[in-house]
Amino acid sequence: MDKHPDLDIQIVALPGVFNLCWRQAYMVIEFSAPTARGLTTQRVSDYKLHFAASDDYLTKALPLTQTSELRHHRIFGYILDMIFDRELDYLVDVGVNRVALASNSVSVQLNVLRQGGGIRIVQHFQE
Repeated sequence: MDKHPDLDIQIVALPGVFNLCWRQAYMVIEFSAPTARGLTTQRVSDYKLHFAASDDYLTKALPLTQTSELRHHRIFGYILDMIFDRELDYLVDVGVNRVALASNSVSVQLNVLRQGGGIRIVQHFQE
């Protein structure tokens, strides 16, 4: 990514999607309430978004004091075309229109974060 900053990378891990109406699971945790009738729902938690980056990335990068400065930083996160729920499309809300490295795998994203790959927006669930 350092040698080719205009290159966008996508790493795909195929998650399972379950349908309660078809009895594929008894309980599913989702961001948005299901639209199918006959299902019981309960809010489990609210969540907030936070920015995260390694110390190594932050010492080399331009200062970041406000959200509008994110456009000058390497952002990584989810694959835009694979968003299945508007609640997960948080990059639009912070004004990010390009993701230099994208993956639908949180494990991949956390490893990139640890290695100083850029800034990731992290979801923090509240009790």
